Amino acid sequence: MVISNEAKDLENQLRSYSKRADSYENAEAQEAALKVIPIREIQETSLEALRGELKDLDDESRELVARCPEAALTKSLLRWFKENFFEWVDTLDCLGCGKKTHRAGSAEPEESERLKSAGRVELHGCDDCAEVRRFPRYNDPVQLLASRKGRCGKWANCFTLCCRAVGLDARLVVDWG
Repeated sequence: MVISNEAKDLENQLRSYSKRADSYENAEAQEAALKVIPIREIQETSLEALRGELKDLDDESRELVARCPEAALTKSLLRWFKENFFEWVDTLDCLGCGKKTHRAGSAEPEESERLKSAGRVELHGCDDCAEVRRFPRYNDPVQLLASRKGRCGKWANCFTLCCRAVGLDARLVVDWG
């Protein structure tokens, strides 16, 4: 049987995403996430929010919300992650002059970046001082806990690990487009 290159590529992508989904269940990865998540503060915030929601509801709705405290925990975790932890990066600040850079291409990851799971590296250049900054695009959610920077996929990857670490159900959604 001859397998097309497209089928092989699809199989490789599926294996890669399956491995990533498995990484969210890794005990060491979850432990690393719990070291950076202020879980007591998040739990307190979620309980306060839940109490506030409950007081304004009718009995039937109150019972429904009370049976799903995970929703309040998810909202509190998301708020912390978005506002205090992970930085959404479109362009980087220049290390030389502090001004905004622009994307100036890409490069192969250096060995040290590859060891930390960088699949590719974006280059960001400064028009004022000609400084070029590397922005490794890490795929390992534990490395993302350390770098705390990224865009859509990296943000979702790291947040999914945080959700699993605090016991929330989560799933990996992939954009095949």
